[in-house]
Amino acid sequence: STERTDARAGDDRARVPMTVHEGSYPGGEVGFVLDMVRDSLSLRTSISWYTAMFGKKSSFIKVKRILSQLLSPGNLQTTEFGPGQMTRWFLAWTYHQPTRTNPSSRIEGGLQNFEVKNVEQSATI
Repeated sequence: STERTDARAGDDRARVPMTVHEGSYPGGEVGFVLDMVRDSLSLRTSISWYTAMFGKKSSFIKVKRILSQLLSPGNLQTTEFGPGQMTRWFLAWTYHQPTRTNPSSRIEGGLQNFEVKNVEQSATI
């Protein structure tokens, strides 16, 4: 496919030049985030929280389902952000058991919409 060079609709900002490979990822946003999940499995003791943002609700639902089957005793938290005409969905996951005294279990910014779920490991990626 060819690269688009015309101004973006709505605000007339110029497009950022990118190659065909920079504009796509094998498996789309699901493939990208599942690769993040695979990486997070090997880095589970080094990083407290992992996050991903989705532009497609179907991608969000698919990855959320996989993570909810995978995490044990980790937590999966979600929220939706949609000020205006565009909605984005967010996932955050950890392999640490959150406690009130563990600073790594807090998410900065106080995202009140997050729902914490403890899940059992039963999925493979």
